[in-house]
Amino acid sequence: MNEALRGNRRQRKLVDRIAAGAIIAAGVGVVVPLVVILGFLFIEGLPALHIDLIRDNPGPVGTPGGGIKNSIIGSAILLALALAFGLPLAIATGVYLAEYGRTRLGFAIRFLVDVLAGVPSITIGLFVYTAVVLNMDKARSR
Repeated sequence: MNEALRGNRRQRKLVDRIAAGAIIAAGVGVVVPLVVILGFLFIEGLPALHIDLIRDNPGPVGTPGGGIKNSIIGSAILLALALAFGLPLAIATGVYLAEYGRTRLGFAIRFLVDVLAGVPSITIGLFVYTAVVLNMDKARSR
């Protein structure tokens, strides 16, 4: 009986080592191409990175060069607006749920928060675009 258990243990250790080797090989097979691609992008893109890229406005269409100053400023404005609208609402919601979370409204808010947390933001963005932006265009044409 003891010999059978030892043989079974050796076989399990062999299978374990083979599986571990296969997992390591698969990991290396995924990481190496990723490192090669990122290295290529870094080496080829490094000459284009300079202070003028951040400081300058975009150039006219069809001309090489230009910067991304407008994009950075636009992103900062969007971030500030999102924080100005979202942060007070989020804090108020959190405080309400912490203090009065056992009410019917509290359960409804918690459900809606769970739904929003579970749905990808691209799906919400497409829904809002369809519901709001496309309808604005129809209202303008009347």
